[in-house]
Amino acid sequence: MDEQWEALWNKLVLTEEEKEDIEATATVNGDGTKVGRFCLIGKLLTDKPFNIEAMKSTLRMVWRLVKGVAITEVGRNLFVFQFNHPLDRRRVLDNGPWTFDKSLVLLKDFQRDVQLLDIKMEDALFWVQVYNLSFGCMNKEVNALIGNKVGKFIDMEQDDNGAC
Repeated sequence: MDEQWEALWNKLVLTEEEKEDIEATATVNGDGTKVGRFCLIGKLLTDKPFNIEAMKSTLRMVWRLVKGVAITEVGRNLFVFQFNHPLDRRRVLDNGPWTFDKSLVLLKDFQRDVQLLDIKMEDALFWVQVYNLSFGCMNKEVNALIGNKVGKFIDMEQDDNGAC
C-alpha cells in the first residue's frame, strides 16, 4: 500500500500557477487588528498523555475569570487562550506560574505575525524566596546577584520604605 502512495506522490506535478507564492497581508486578511486581541499562547510541558478537556476545565476553574476564555488546541500541547476581557488575561499572566497535572503551563503574549512552528516556549517567571540573609544583604543588588544565578532577575518586593 505504501508503494502505491509513493508512486502516486511521485506523479504529482504542480502547474506554474500553483507554484507561485501567495503573500497574505493585513489587506488580504481584512482587519487584522482584532486577531489575537486578549490572547495568550500556552504550552503544557509534558510528554505524558493528558485529558485536554480536563485541562481546559481545570484552568477555567482555578483562574476564576470574570468574562471567560476560549481555549483552542493549535499544536501538540500548544494552545491559544482567547480571553473575553483584558483584565482576565492580565490576571492570568500576573498570577502564574500555573500547572496542570503536575506539569508547568507556559504562557506568553500572542504574536499574530509569528508562525506556529516558530513559537518558542522556553521560559517562565517564578517567584523565589531566599531565607537566612543577613540584614545587610536584604537589598535589590544582592537579590539581583542571587536571582541571576538561578535565572534572570526581574524584580523584588519592597515595602514603602524600600525594605525587603
